[in-house]
Amino acid sequence: MSGRIMGLWWAAIVMCLGAGRVHAAEPLRVVSSIAPVNLLVQGLVGPEVSAQTLLNAKADPHEFALRVSDRTLINEADLVIWLGPGLERFLLKALPDARTQLELGQVPGLVWPQGRQGTDLHLWLNPANAKLMASAIAARLSERLPASAPAINERLRLLQQRIDSVSTQIKSRLAPLQSVPFGVAHDGYAHWVGYFGLNQVAALSVLPEQHLGAKHLAAVQQKLQGARCVITDVSEGNQQKLQELLSLPVQVADPLAQARAYTDYGDFLLALADVFSACLSPSG
Repeated sequence: MSGRIMGLWWAAIVMCLGAGRVHAAEPLRVVSSIAPVNLLVQGLVGPEVSAQTLLNAKADPHEFALRVSDRTLINEADLVIWLGPGLERFLLKALPDARTQLELGQVPGLVWPQGRQGTDLHLWLNPANAKLMASAIAARLSERLPASAPAINERLRLLQQRIDSVSTQIKSRLAPLQSVPFGVAHDGYAHWVGYFGLNQVAALSVLPEQHLGAKHLAAVQQKLQGARCVITDVSEGNQQKLQELLSLPVQVADPLAQARAYTDYGDFLLALADVFSACLSPSG
């Protein structure tokens, strides 16, 4: 083999190796503020995306403070997905430019609880909103990964189909319990209550960290007369205290998907429905 041919042969090998490196690109780094949003992201992506959650298993978005490691995660992300400053004020000054963030509270067509337009950002608790949020996430991912857009859109179709199926199951299950009165420790379930037509009669506090005065507590106890139970969040760790204070059964819900690893967003919805069913059923 002549030196010229040998040189061309080696050049071809180098070009092929280089092409291999170009195609073996790093996954798109997507950071979601909370786990339920990350469940939606995971339902839309494959190996082309690395999906992470910012808040850890014990964190509360109402009073979270960013650590150095959190800021690093945000700064290195290709896309940060959050609900908005009404829920996650800690992100307001830390986020990158508009191209590298998606504020789900601004998605067109969202359904809001009566009197809470644009203010109650527990949007993921309404399955109809979750479908809109998934569509917005899919659109942004398709922008960043045009070659993966057909696969992302097919996953979106399957995810929305799954949400519809699970929502229908839950509606059927909770329909006989719609008139049963109940209370919540933290007033963060209006999206869920509105979508499934439930009868929430009282909330102990607007924010989990809010302290209860004697006068407010007495007013809440009055509203809870005849209630079947109270629902609290797993992150609050106050089940026993509430049972003693209110003399009512207390069920513990996981609205931030922190208590365990859920297989998908539908699994998360079904687990939440289990808690409401246990609370509202006569044997609950």
